[in-house]
This record gives sequence, structure tokens and C-alpha cells, in this order.
Amino acid sequence: MTELLVGAYGPDMDGSARGISRLRSKEDGSLEVVEGFLIEAPSPAFLARAGGTVLAALEGSQAVLEVGGDTWPTGGTWPCHIGVYGDDVIVTNYFDGTIGLRSGQVLAPEPGSGPHAAQQGPHAHCTVEIEAGVILSADLGADRIVIHSLLDGVLARTGSLALRPGTAPRDLLVSGSLLYVLGEHGRTVTVAEWIDDALVLLDEVPLPGAAEGDQAAAIALANGFLYVGLRGSNQIAVLRTSGDGRELEGLGSIATGGDWPRHLVIDGEFLHVANQLSSTVTSFRIGAGGIPIPVGEPCATPSPTYLLLD
Repeated sequence: MTELLVGAYGPDMDGSARGISRLRSKEDGSLEVVEGFLIEAPSPAFLARAGGTVLAALEGSQAVLEVGGDTWPTGGTWPCHIGVYGDDVIVTNYFDGTIGLRSGQVLAPEPGSGPHAAQQGPHAHCTVEIEAGVILSADLGADRIVIHSLLDGVLARTGSLALRPGTAPRDLLVSGSLLYVLGEHGRTVTVAEWIDDALVLLDEVPLPGAAEGDQAAAIALANGFLYVGLRGSNQIAVLRTSGDGRELEGLGSIATGGDWPRHLVIDGEFLHVANQLSSTVTSFRIGAGGIPIPVGEPCATPSPTYLLLD
């Protein structure tokens, strides 16, 4: 049996959740609610784990909650992602583009913008580690991937990679030396590779099934297939990677069975999708050829924004 923790929006972020809840898998692979909250908290929108401790980004409170422990400020506004790299915890703050460390360091962004109405300034959205001591961050507002060194607990900006204007990089996924970049407003996946201490662009493909005005959110990789949420048309786009992962091919899309797919997670042969506005999590079995097949009924849970395998 699988259990998942659910991050969610509360009233301070126009949601209805009271805190972090828990789901568990049923025999058919779909999910059901485990009664009671892990903890009550205001808008724990993103969850991560540092050792045995669950961390929650309290998006409306500009803070990170350590479940069972302290709460500490992120140094910016609207924290939306937590990255754990050894003993270091890095939080990206969407609204002002700052990056804060649990140690107290706050790294302000360089100026930048993009052509979309939501790109009037820097908007940091997530971080990943591409190799030991090298942290990449997505600047959704300025169409760039920022490269940092992380040495002795200090984060320092060392370079950047410019993306096509309007890409709006939201989520990053690392597979070996490859980086998959999800463009929220460009509705694309860009492939880059970390070669000789630099990022090299390899490929960019549109998301299959994307409609004008869709906002792409969340990316997952399983068995050579990529899965991406499309908020608006409420679909999951499916792409296939080449044998070496450096090229992508769009295969198609399926309906999420909910409204506003904000996050998704792979759980073995199953795919679970958090539909924020319909307050549901829908589940799929990944079928032959990588295409998800719906299983069970949607699981009702308030304003879900993130799913963390427990």
C-alpha cells in the first residue's frame, strides 16, 4: 500500500484546505483519504523531505514549516519550491524571484523579464542539482536557467542559460546529465545537457494537446515517457524520449478527470494527478506505450497543490 502526503491551498491562498492531509492507495490503484491531518497549517503548498522531517512551504506566510519543529522565514514572497541538497535547504520565492536558504542567506535575482503578461520581472520557481555543488534554478519571469555553485552552505550565481522568449520555465527535471525544462506559458519541454560546466541546448518540443492559454505545470519521467499537466484544457500531455533521452516526441494527451492539474507524481505503474480547482486527485495506470488509463473514482481532497510519496 502506498501513502501520499497532500500539500494544499488554504483560505489565505483562496483554497479550502486546513493543512497537510494523507491519502493511501486502494486495491485498484486509486486513492482514498486517511482520516485526520498530518498537521494543520496555512497553505502548505509544496512539500519536501529533509532526512526524516517533512518540510512545507507556507506560500501565503512567506515561511517554511518543519513538521514537528520550527518555522523559519524564506526571505521572500510566495515560496513555491523547496530543494534539499545534503544539509542545505533552498527555497525559491516566486513573487520577487529571491532564493532563500535555511541558513539565512537570501540571493536576490538579476533584473529580467519576458513577453508574457506574467513575466514583468524575475520569478524564481524551483531548483535542482545537476551535479554535486551545482544548483540550477528556473526563472519563469525572465526566461532563463540560472547556474549557481553551492559551497560550504553558500549559494553563488555563476552563469545562466537564456531560453526562447515566452518559454517561462516553471519546473526542472534532471536525468543524468540531461535537464528537462517545462515552459509554463510556452507550453514546451526543452532539453539541455550539462557538458564541461555549461548547459547546452539540445531540443525543444511543443506539448501535445496544449490549447492556447493553457498553463503547463509539473513534469514526471517514467520508463522513457514524460508526463506534463496542462491547466486550462485539463489534460496530461505524454511525450516519449529517445533512447539516449536527448530528443523528445509528443505522443498525445488525455483528460485529467479534474480541474487545474497543478502537480502529478509517478507511483510505480500508477500516475496520480492533483487537480487544484476541482479538489480531487485522479489516478491512472500507465498502460502499454506509456499512455495513462484512468482507474477508480476521483479522490476528494481540498485544493490539492502537491503530492509527496510517503
